Amino acid sequence: MPWRVAGGILVGLLALTVRVTPREEWLWLIGLTGLLTIGVFGWIKTSPASLSIWEILTWALVFRLTTLGVFPSWSDDVFRFYWDAWVAKLGGSPYAQTPRDGLPEMPPMAQAIFPQLNSPDYYSVYLPWHQTLFRLALGEGSNVHVFALKLQGIYTFIELICWGIILKLSTMDWISRWKWILWNPILILEFIGNLHVEGLLVVFLVLSWTLYLSTSKMWISIVPFVMAIAWKWTPLVWVPLLWVAFDRSNRWKALLFGVVSLPIFTWSLWPEVSRVGASLDLYFQRFEFNASVYYLFRDMGIWILGYNPIQILGPWLSGLTVFGILYWAWRHPGNGRVRAYYSYTLYLALATTVHPWYALPWMVVSVLSGRSAG
Repeated sequence: MPWRVAGGILVGLLALTVRVTPREEWLWLIGLTGLLTIGVFGWIKTSPASLSIWEILTWALVFRLTTLGVFPSWSDDVFRFYWDAWVAKLGGSPYAQTPRDGLPEMPPMAQAIFPQLNSPDYYSVYLPWHQTLFRLALGEGSNVHVFALKLQGIYTFIELICWGIILKLSTMDWISRWKWILWNPILILEFIGNLHVEGLLVVFLVLSWTLYLSTSKMWISIVPFVMAIAWKWTPLVWVPLLWVAFDRSNRWKALLFGVVSLPIFTWSLWPEVSRVGASLDLYFQRFEFNASVYYLFRDMGIWILGYNPIQILGPWLSGLTVFGILYWAWRHPGNGRVRAYYSYTLYLALATTVHPWYALPWMVVSVLSGRSAG
């Protein structure tokens, strides 16, 4: 079968998955998603080496346009995005007031989605850059469906602009690797389809590595890396590894840039940092969504203690994660990309809460370390 014809079939399968299959039909949803993933991976494996950057980006755009306009239904995060946008439009701060406290002041369109909000008694954990794009998508005040469509469009535009820069700066060898991320159906479904912010984190991480490859100057590549941290805190797990990898002069340049720029990128968060910290604490001492090491320890704790020990286990597992990350950075020899892969794997394995989209940055280090299908 011609390669481009196979691509058209995969576009149709993607449309079937996101536009026809309801969330409640989870067996069909899992089956179609699995089939789509296997199909796309085989398609990437057989993709012509002679593809131009424009054709690579065109296929990426077609996949995303197939998903565009479908209201996010695999999680309820979009309702919190919409709520935070209205808070900003009304001149407030989503870090200063919980949705329940602010409910009486909100317009009817925002009040209507209050029952769908997750954690309505906690302050927002979405960083200032997120809030800026949420506010942009809301405009003068649209319903949640129009808001979601506009946010999908904004994300698609930013993502593909960044990918254009990445592909322009990359060698053919690395372009063949980037296909595993750029055309990855899980990334497309979770980012454009369900608006999870990890999608832009992925592109910032890839841009950071590409700048290093194209310039061999670590202090330049740190710029998008700090942008990634300002977008989502999780790249902090790699800071010890970068500190060890950098030589002395680049190390201090990177530290100076991070110390100066990170507070600027996140300035509106700091006046309410204690409240945001209280909301983030949910992920360590309240939320439970990781059927990995945590569930094993939790059940052992319930059996021994007679109650759920999450408030003890969460901080202890976090401490164990930090210890492991420092070990991979300072004590373990070997390829830095492989160590970055194991560091993030450890973070995912020991966290009390891991949603599927949390694995998107893991996909980047998997490709870099050679652990991916590519």
